[in-house]
Amino acid sequence: MHVVYNSDQAEKPVIRLRVISDAARGSAAVDDDDAGGGGDLDDETYMKEIEDTLLNQLKLRGVRNVEKLYYRTDDRMGWNRNSGVIKICEKEPIFETDGSNLLDVMRNPDVDYTRTVTNNIVEILEILGIEACRA
Repeated sequence: MHVVYNSDQAEKPVIRLRVISDAARGSAAVDDDDAGGGGDLDDETYMKEIEDTLLNQLKLRGVRNVEKLYYRTDDRMGWNRNSGVIKICEKEPIFETDGSNLLDVMRNPDVDYTRTVTNNIVEILEILGIEACRA
């Protein structure tokens, strides 16, 4: 099988699959099913298995309900305890999104959940409770 896909930054993800038949691969090619003693699958059954895998088992990328991601960098402020001066420590990445899924984002081990914010008050209520909504 030959797979071609577009860039991760593309507006719509596109995957093109091309099934290469035994005739196109040459007579010397051996399928994994043939080597293991299994029988050949007819084309319809093979395509249905591929469809099932793509629709039900394959996770492409992203977070549910997040439509688009915007990236920017901003200065991270730090406070020096000895001198009492606030200064710029470093540039840090900031991601803003269209749509939100606070729970899935906070569960991601690559995300600092203590600094994650949303303006969806209903989602804050459901995930963090009434005290977080009032803050």
